[in-house]
Amino acid sequence: MPKNTFQKILILAFLLTISGNTFSQTEEFVGLIELENKTFLNFRINFNITDSKVEGYTITDYNGPHESKSSIVGSYDERTNKLTFREVNILYTKSPITELDFCYIFFTGEMKKNRLVGSFKGFYEDLEKCLDGTIIGTRIEKAEKRKEKLLRKVNRVVKNDNEKSEVTQQINALKFSEQRGISANENINVFWEGSYLKALIWDAGTVDDDIIEISKDGTNPVTIHPKKEPVIKEFYLGADKQVITIKALSEGTEPPNTTKVKFTDGKGKFIELIYNLKVNESATLTFYTQKPKEVRKTE
Repeated sequence: MPKNTFQKILILAFLLTISGNTFSQTEEFVGLIELENKTFLNFRINFNITDSKVEGYTITDYNGPHESKSSIVGSYDERTNKLTFREVNILYTKSPITELDFCYIFFTGEMKKNRLVGSFKGFYEDLEKCLDGTIIGTRIEKAEKRKEKLLRKVNRVVKNDNEKSEVTQQINALKFSEQRGISANENINVFWEGSYLKALIWDAGTVDDDIIEISKDGTNPVTIHPKKEPVIKEFYLGADKQVITIKALSEGTEPPNTTKVKFTDGKGKFIELIYNLKVNESATLTFYTQKPKEVRKTE
């Protein structure tokens, strides 16, 4: 059985067993999207409820090669537990711009106890139909607790050391509460409004003398020694497309380089990324102040 299929089965197995009765104004769930073509994608959603109005974001293919973050708006009826939302803007994607054919989710379902379940219809930006599917999720803290319980059960039940090691690795690979770090040569395409960009840079792990170099379009590189308190670097995006590069100059005493960067427009919009880089490795963010024209993939 392919490892990614095995992971999906593990997730489904314990998402279906979790129950509870908590409710809060800030909600966060993790789970799976099942598309009508039987493709599974990791999914994460975070939103606030204010006077029944929903605002937040989704991350599809979470920690995957095509991870994409979108802002959402919607509504929640506490009396009936009905939740509706739709994706309205792509914030960033790891997909190549040559595959810019975003399928926006229009979701209708229920949020009660510790579970979120429902179906969605997919539409391109011009409202042409794309893939439909279903979403099943659980509150993130419950998912982590269930993961820990599953690990204890594996240690108790599985006797073969090789099998135990393989299953344990698969379970540990299910990172619900943390985002996988940005690796060498990865690029994230970011859709940005306005020309102002502020980067807050700090060490996400132990402060161990990590050193990075940050530059815009490969010019005027600045060397930064991340600490616990963020170092601030400001940029002005004067073109429709500009590239910010982060390069590791040192991994410190506890490799790899675990620099964390929060990019913000100063008005509330931000993206936050963790880097996992070795010496001389780099990763990029391509900022688009004008959204590229949508391109549909051909079969």
